[in-house]
Amino acid sequence: MMGIFSDKKILIISVVILLLIAIISIYAYINLSKPSGEKVVLTVGQSESYCTIQKINLDNVEAICSIPYPVAREGVLRTLRIGDDIGIACEGISVKLTQIDINSNTVTFSRITSEPPPGGCPICLSLHTLISTSNGPVKVEDVKAGMLVWSVEDGKKAAVPIIKTSSVSVPYNHMITHLLLSDGRQVWVSPNHPTIDGTPVGKLRVGDVYDGSEIVSITTSKYEYDKTYDILPDSKTGFYWANGILLASTLH
Repeated sequence: MMGIFSDKKILIISVVILLLIAIISIYAYINLSKPSGEKVVLTVGQSESYCTIQKINLDNVEAICSIPYPVAREGVLRTLRIGDDIGIACEGISVKLTQIDINSNTVTFSRITSEPPPGGCPICLSLHTLISTSNGPVKVEDVKAGMLVWSVEDGKKAAVPIIKTSSVSVPYNHMITHLLLSDGRQVWVSPNHPTIDGTPVGKLRVGDVYDGSEIVSITTSKYEYDKTYDILPDSKTGFYWANGILLASTLH
């Protein structure tokens, strides 16, 4: 008798498990079938995520899209097709083209906003970073085009003019990396800012040797200012000294 009850219990438990699996599968199917994101319908002349619609064709859309990072640049003409994403990934924004309606002269995008990745978009220097110029250290926010800064040209230190500067607004959660060398030099810079060999600063590790000195500390924390900065010296390398540490530029 005991064995019969045990078999019944096993059967009931098995049926319950199968029912649960079926319910979960149906729920997942329903949710996957639903379109995700906010629907954005535009026509010619309207804008979304740095892009302005110029012309709607049968199978593509022509739009003028600005490039906000690492330095804002004038818009360029882009041809968009179904599935193309005009969002800014480093802002945590995806804006995919999902439909083109030539009859109503409209296009539909799916806009999904999520948490921006650590570091955010700008890949530049912190406010108050000192740039080595021919007349001594100057705060990066005060550096102007035409100023002479120290760079590297043909393997030698050379004073060259600045040909471009930038300041970029940062997202609320932008992170900054503090790089400290054993000789006391230190700099605060966005994690993805390039070193002189192209490696992002945030990828450096304690014990590595950089710019002739061992790294003793490298930490990342929330940035407290609203903008980051960068400069471009007129040299083949584009290198400059920031707080006495040689770095590459993000500008071109």
